[in-house]
Amino acid sequence: MRKFITAAIFVQLVCGSAFGASGKSVTIDNQLAACVKVDAGKPVVTVNLLRVDADFQLNSSIAECGCKSALAAYVSSVEQGGRQLIVQQGTFGLTAGGRRELVLATDAASFTDGQFTIQLACAPPA
Repeated sequence: MRKFITAAIFVQLVCGSAFGASGKSVTIDNQLAACVKVDAGKPVVTVNLLRVDADFQLNSSIAECGCKSALAAYVSSVEQGGRQLIVQQGTFGLTAGGRRELVLATDAASFTDGQFTIQLACAPPA
């Protein structure tokens, strides 16, 4: 068990530093910019999840930006071969600012090349 834990920590450190060292950044396409400011850090790999920590600062309720609820949606895409490939998407409550972890891809090994974009918008009504 100790060898497994040591190997897992080693893989996490190597993968995380390898992706971080590539200088990758995330572009934010913020359709809620009038209500929310988003600052994203550098992508990191944790247990094969490519993720980014993002800081959300609310200027006003996202309802003032046309959202029908307090839910925001994000779509993560990556440019590959001159095309945008949608990789991951999610919905989360956005009633207050703060730091959130957004998953960019669930298979980090498949997306080591290309520029990631996060599109932030109102979540569609249920």
